[in-house]
Amino acid sequence: MIGPCVSAQDLKWNEGSIVLASGMVLTGQISMAPGQNLILFRKAETSRGASLNEREQFHNGPTAAEALPAYRLSSVFFYDEEANINRRYVAVGDRKVFPGTQLYETVIQGKLDVLRRPRSFSVTATDAKDYDYYCRDNDTLVPLWKFYSDIYPSLEDASRQHLAAFIKANNLQKGNDGNLIRIIGYYNKLIRSEEALARY
Repeated sequence: MIGPCVSAQDLKWNEGSIVLASGMVLTGQISMAPGQNLILFRKAETSRGASLNEREQFHNGPTAAEALPAYRLSSVFFYDEEANINRRYVAVGDRKVFPGTQLYETVIQGKLDVLRRPRSFSVTATDAKDYDYYCRDNDTLVPLWKFYSDIYPSLEDASRQHLAAFIKANNLQKGNDGNLIRIIGYYNKLIRSEEALARY
């Protein structure tokens, strides 16, 4: 048994790649284990950047699934055929403290990342409301609902003015997770366009 009432045969496997905390890259089949802060991995073929010990562990080991807890991971990438979406997970937290490192799914990647985790691991998250959302600014992770109190004040004045105009033009409510994600996505586009202009 892998998680609550789930056998290995019931798990959904997707082709993808993993970057371990050590920098080693693995490719093969990946399954997110329900109810666990880990991923299951099998059939490794690539081990770039690996130490001799790590290469032996993944190439000479059994073909059965290997459970990789979050503290051993840096990021996980795979294509979810069922949902028709590329998924990316990142390990965030203090690797020296258990259970300090947690896996978060990346919703938006940019100057500010939006990450999410299921609210309850006892049931499969199927709807946006089944997740808790977070905003990450560099290495600081805050709940999304704290965006305006913790992150917004530290943004440049020009960016805040653009965001205020965007919020007003689109009649966005600041307390809604979906709207906050749109606002952060717009902010990331502003930053990318400013960086592109600065290069010319």
